[in-house]
Amino acid sequence: MEDERLRELGMRLKRERERLGLDLGRVQAETKIRTRYLEAIEAGDWSVLPGEVYARGFVRTYARFLGLDGSALLREFLDSSDQPSAMAGNTSAPGPNPDRTPASAQPTGQGVSMPRSGPSKAMPSARVPAASAPPVYRTRRRAADVHRTPRGWAGQVFVVAGILVLLAGGVWYLNRHPGGRATTGTPAPTQTPNTQTGSGAGGTSHSHTGMSNTARHPKRPTSPAPLRTTVIAAPFDPHRLVQTYAVATTLPLSVTMSVTSPCWVSVSADGQTVDVSEILQPGSPRSWQGEQTVSIRLGHVQGVQLSVNGQQVPLPATNAAIDVVFNRTPPGPPNGQTGSPSAGP
Repeated sequence: MEDERLRELGMRLKRERERLGLDLGRVQAETKIRTRYLEAIEAGDWSVLPGEVYARGFVRTYARFLGLDGSALLREFLDSSDQPSAMAGNTSAPGPNPDRTPASAQPTGQGVSMPRSGPSKAMPSARVPAASAPPVYRTRRRAADVHRTPRGWAGQVFVVAGILVLLAGGVWYLNRHPGGRATTGTPAPTQTPNTQTGSGAGGTSHSHTGMSNTARHPKRPTSPAPLRTTVIAAPFDPHRLVQTYAVATTLPLSVTMSVTSPCWVSVSADGQTVDVSEILQPGSPRSWQGEQTVSIRLGHVQGVQLSVNGQQVPLPATNAAIDVVFNRTPPGPPNGQTGSPSAGP
């Protein structure tokens, strides 16, 4: 039975790996588990592994890499047989209860003997502490409350008064300080009417031309030409399994990916690794940015949607894992030859 469970566990891991389009070499590089150990786990032959403790650790690491819960798999296939023994151990817990019941019965016997020895002596000893103790505590608490409440109110009043004084002083300072600046700033506007009266109508004409010039300047950066993005897909290389895109834009590269089924990815931007190994799940899109290049290693292309700077790109039809590379290139004639066409005519 245990061998069958080990084989079922190995088949579960193998099917998930093949569904993600991964080979054992890639799994060994990412998890640091030797290939022969991975093959033994998938075959259900744990005799090759160094020990059960190491084998369980390998299964957890392997399952976590595939996006599965390794602890849950171990409980499902291996630890389910341990539950009856644990339940049998728990059934012995109620044993001490019979031992406690005779102990609880002993005080009842002592209670019967106490009235026989002398009920008149027991009653006064029980009444004296019950009548004397409560009034002492009540009087002390009331006295403490009486002495503490005035001090608490006085402290709060002093704190509130101090805050009000600080606020009043700050308002007075702010009202007076800007007033001095206002008096020094008032002579400046008095000079402008003098200059305008000397210029006469000419001053007004200059003001109109200034407004027209300022109105013309904002029109230049509002042209959408520098913000356009052109994506050109190179032919797919079936030997190297590489799909390259040339992105002509003045903006940094922003690549967004979404999937309809789990897909393993490894991403690097501008020559630096961003995500070493990750399994992207449906409904959780991811984005990566790069100044010049963004490279993505895909476990498969089925159900994968990629877009760069808001433009969706097509992917080749293949069942193998491929590399998708986005290279930023300088824009074409819309940015580089803006002056030459106007000068030609």
